[in-house]
Order: sequence, then C-alpha cells, then structure tokens
Amino acid sequence: MSTISTKVHVSGMTCGHCVSAVSEELEALAGVEEIEIDLNAGGISTVTITSTHKLSPSEILLVTEVEFSQYSRPQLALWIERFFKLWCRNQWKRERYAPSFHLDDENLDPKTWCRFPILSGGYERELAELRTLAASNDK
Repeated sequence: MSTISTKVHVSGMTCGHCVSAVSEELEALAGVEEIEIDLNAGGISTVTITSTHKLSPSEILLVTEVEFSQYSRPQLALWIERFFKLWCRNQWKRERYAPSFHLDDENLDPKTWCRFPILSGGYERELAELRTLAASNDK
C-alpha cells in the first residue's frame, strides 16, 4: 500500500510536551502511520504526517485548526468545503471531458469507445461530516 506524506508548519510549539500532545492527536486519526516533528521552540515547527490514505475534509479541518488558529472553525470549514466543491467542478474543465476508466486494453485514448465515466458523489457525504464538525463547539 502506498503512503502519502504531508508537511504542516505549526507555530507556538515550545517544548517536548507540545510535541507529545500534537503527536498524540494526529496518531489518533485513521490511516496515520508515522508522525515526525522538527521542533523549533518558539518558531515555526515542521510536522510530517505519513498516512495510508488521503485526509477527509473533516480531518483537514482538524489539522488546519492547529496551523491557522487565528481563524474560527466555521471560517476554515467554509474554505475547505469551497476548495473541494471547486476542485470537483473544475476537474471536468481541466480535462475537457469527464474523467473515466477504460475497458479497452489496447487503446488508452480517452476520446475513444469503451470509456465509462467515473461516478462521483462530489464529496457530499464527507462535506456533510465537515459541516457537522464545524457546527460543533469543540475546538
């Protein structure tokens, strides 16, 4: 299984206790295999998260709250939701045709026959979870 490495820059971490607290929270997320924190006490620390899957919008909200604590949870959730919606919508524009998979093993030309569109829910379930999390007062 392939892994995904994500780097996040976090300000405000000053000691080993901060490192432990951030590591504990991130390791609780599903799919997280390793957390590596390069502590820069009083400055900007680098947190590298290695996981086996991409983060959901709700997980992205939890991670971005740490880095962008000056913004409210509802504001961050709005920006994350907007990103996912625009990405889904603009994927079709970038490709000029619907992303699809092929059943034809001899021709990978996306404009030919044996092409079936990928059905996507546009992250609706994941964005509903994000809205529920944003509405909660836990921060």
